Amino acid sequence: MALREAIDAHRAALDASGAIAARRAEINERRLLLASEEALRRSFARQRDGHVAGLLAELNERTVESARGGASACSKLCGRRITHER
Repeated sequence: MALREAIDAHRAALDASGAIAARRAEINERRLLLASEEALRRSFARQRDGHVAGLLAELNERTVESARGGASACSKLCGRRITHER
């Protein structure tokens, strides 16, 4: 029974300190980012010959840097302006 009490006490301490809530928030942030990345990849694949074809051509011709082109592609695929920040 001592092990169970130690586990319960440890959990209570983590809960009281906010560590459990912080860990859950980190996990949820990673899950949201992964889901967003996957949605963007699917949208990119569906629209490769559409919205992003011009950006791909610019990248191939080296007339736009990849980060700025990526922000432009995200903007087109997501339907809202996304800026490239350094």
